[in-house]
Amino acid sequence: MKNKNCKMFRFPSDQTVREKWLNFVIDNSLSVDNITKHSLLYSSHFDASLFIVHKNTKRLSKNAAPHIKTSRVKSVSI
Repeated sequence: MKNKNCKMFRFPSDQTVREKWLNFVIDNSLSVDNITKHSLLYSSHFDASLFIVHKNTKRLSKNAAPHIKTSRVKSVSI
């Protein structure tokens, strides 16, 4: 079952913002060894104030960094 309120976002290409995302991963005791440009984080890791909604599309602001720790998911179907 898909959750319409939960979206996935790719790691940013901007190196400064990417470092913040990687630090979040490390701070949550996860490995950054396998993170690529195709790696994703759930929207549930971001505060609602970091989203921009435009024409029914939910996007992260340019400098958004994850900071909300959630339960780990072993696998997901999308």
